[in-house]
Amino acid sequence: MLFLKSRRQLSTVRSRGAKPAWLLHLISEELLTDEDINVFSTQLTDLKLVGKLTDAAIGNNNRGIYSVAGTFEGRRGEDLLVKAMDLRAADNWSEVRVLKILGELVASGVFRDTERRLKWKGPKGGGSVPVIVMEKKPGVLIEKTEAYRKASKKVQKEMVAQVRDLMCAEVADIAVTTGVYHDDNHKDNALVELNGTKVLSVEVIDWGGSVYVVGRASKGEIARYCIEVWNRLYN
Repeated sequence: MLFLKSRRQLSTVRSRGAKPAWLLHLISEELLTDEDINVFSTQLTDLKLVGKLTDAAIGNNNRGIYSVAGTFEGRRGEDLLVKAMDLRAADNWSEVRVLKILGELVASGVFRDTERRLKWKGPKGGGSVPVIVMEKKPGVLIEKTEAYRKASKKVQKEMVAQVRDLMCAEVADIAVTTGVYHDDNHKDNALVELNGTKVLSVEVIDWGGSVYVVGRASKGEIARYCIEVWNRLYN
């Protein structure tokens, strides 16, 4: 079966104008394999979550981003993040698939908060929830940096433009290398490292939702499209 776009995705597509031919289709519209269907079937009994990350980009389709205590599957908890999902929806299956493609997936399954210590985003706390365990990326949201907070409006705008250019270059590189395009590009989906007000690097985060399968296109074409959409939506 195929999954239809959500209203949010349809609204976003319309606001972005004509879609280039190299954007083939959303990952979430693909046929689910047996492997996809079972990505949230395992009980993750050895997973220990600690506090919610208040500086993380939360997004709309999850109950929060959490850090990991101790170790999990032979990895240090400090190198991992856990995304607690709202529903077992098409976007959730597709995010697991994309993270596998990127080599950033550690595990997925169901986590039971037996002590009900964690306050899930949403009307009910505690209980079981589908989760994705992924590699933690370096950097911080630009609005959380002291350099950005202390900068003038003019300099802040220049810093965001640097984030845009570096993010779109990274998105283009990932698209050409892996065949998937991150189509939700803005400053809240970018972790940055700075030197003063200069943005040195950008890590792309949040692969749930608008991720496309990519046809043949150059890095330049993809980066230009990314920048055009960013400017149309956020400038």
